[in-house]
Amino acid sequence: MKKQQNVGSPNRKTILFNKAMKTILLLAIFTPVAFFSHPLSGSAPPPARYKSAQAVEFRLDSLVEENYDTITKQWIFYNRQVHTYDAGGHETQFIDYDWDTISENWLYAAKDQHSYDADGNKYQSVHYTWDNSGIRWDTLSKEEYFYDTSANLGEDLFYTWDTITGRFSLKGKNEYSYDTNGKCLQDISYYWQQEGLLWIPAGKNEYTYDAEGYMTQRIYYQWKNSSGIWIPSKRRDQTYDDSKNMIQDKYYYWVENQWIDQDESNYTFDANGKDILCIYAVYDTVSDQWTNAQKWERGYDAAGYESWVINFKWDEVESEWVPRAKYEYTRDEFGNIVMSMLYYWNTTNSQWMQIRRSAYYYTYQNTPVISNDKNSEIKVYPNPADDYIVFDMGNVPGIARLELYDMQGRKVISVGLNDNKQIPVGHLKKGIYLYTVHYSKRMFFGKVAISRK
Repeated sequence: MKKQQNVGSPNRKTILFNKAMKTILLLAIFTPVAFFSHPLSGSAPPPARYKSAQAVEFRLDSLVEENYDTITKQWIFYNRQVHTYDAGGHETQFIDYDWDTISENWLYAAKDQHSYDADGNKYQSVHYTWDNSGIRWDTLSKEEYFYDTSANLGEDLFYTWDTITGRFSLKGKNEYSYDTNGKCLQDISYYWQQEGLLWIPAGKNEYTYDAEGYMTQRIYYQWKNSSGIWIPSKRRDQTYDDSKNMIQDKYYYWVENQWIDQDESNYTFDANGKDILCIYAVYDTVSDQWTNAQKWERGYDAAGYESWVINFKWDEVESEWVPRAKYEYTRDEFGNIVMSMLYYWNTTNSQWMQIRRSAYYYTYQNTPVISNDKNSEIKVYPNPADDYIVFDMGNVPGIARLELYDMQGRKVISVGLNDNKQIPVGHLKKGIYLYTVHYSKRMFFGKVAISRK
């Protein structure tokens, strides 16, 4: 049973570490290495905002988690998260609460605040932790974001709060470079050396894409300061089928000037392109063989939304898959998750045991397309589309940003609409997609169909 201390307050790092330790098993169970960035995983909580074909906007207002007490047979509050948005739908504040079992009240734990420019780009995030002893928010850190002329993130700076000077202290930065299609080719991280007032390289990622814009490889390098060169460290290869479903996600590490197998996730899809199976295996350098570790099976409802995920671990002794944990989702009429249930497998009685449930609360509102005048009305064509879609903003100046979502709420395209307003979509599957165009402090919504000749 979780208890909140009322004397003093740990810093945010401690709070987040404690929370991470309480949920690390869940991540280990439901998130293989590949799932952290797999766009089709679907096991994560729903995005804070996405659109439906009914032109309704959803904003995740809050999330409440409860743990099941097997002794009292009761649900006990555990964690609460509250989101706040501006008029343009951008998240401006996130507050994390912990349940105090002594006072039976929600207590502040951590807070994030975000600021946006006139084009809707986030330019600052500030993080705080709650100090119960002083009954105040203590500043912890902040990030600053800078964009290029195509609205791509070009640089972000990271600061920590110096309690002695009462100022932010610069700690690190990341720099990003892109190709003409807005694909990130490279990102480099640096740390700030205050003594010499110098930026020191730390790590670098290089990305490779196929002709249709899908990432096929990422190589991570570490900077060797003594020799002033980049040393390969890790590599990730992604393989796709003819429908552009990722069927393999494989990792390597660099040893003695060669790449050594580390682990891999292999995916199976049904006829509708839904990932129904993922098998995660690790490479044993001693036996020189691949060894099964975990697998995930997924099921979907009649509307195509994910309704359950079951995790198994491999029993080497019995040479069989053993159930480990299960998620079940309940959704509203628009497909938003409104309740998720987590179960563990009880090996004693071979039954599922409920341990946690999460309730999601949304704001639902109509979002008509903005069209103030002829010059500001967005034109989208052709619709249905085949190889490309044109998003014509007319004569409005400045940079707009396009976000395209599939019907499961997954973001499949995010790109600036500057001179390049003809967006390639030939790599996307046939179906209905929902778009949002951010311009200044306004947003345009709609849906487009992608067909094939």
